[in-house]
Amino acid sequence: MKSLMQFTDNRFGLSQAVAVRFATYRNGQRAILLETLDGEPWSDATRAVGTPIPPDCVAIKDYSENEGMLALLIKSGVVEAAPLASIPSGFVNLPVHRLTRAALAHAEGA
Repeated sequence: MKSLMQFTDNRFGLSQAVAVRFATYRNGQRAILLETLDGEPWSDATRAVGTPIPPDCVAIKDYSENEGMLALLIKSGVVEAAPLASIPSGFVNLPVHRLTRAALAHAEGA
């Protein structure tokens, strides 16, 4: 059985254990979806963007109900700290970050 990549989402005074699930958007970009350990949807941490990004990178949704998501993903070892780009999307700019080696291994099913 494959081990889960998981951490605790402690934003907004909560303490929710979540598992990281990787998926693919229709445009081929990676998605990071957070679920409770019971498999319930918790948060979509990323967005698909119209601008091409490297296959080992994601555009992080770090505004509105996802405020603090980027810091949480960095602290939890899902994405690297250094941003590669910032892409305009609607009324915000989305930071683009590379997945860590551990996250990439999970995303590729290793």
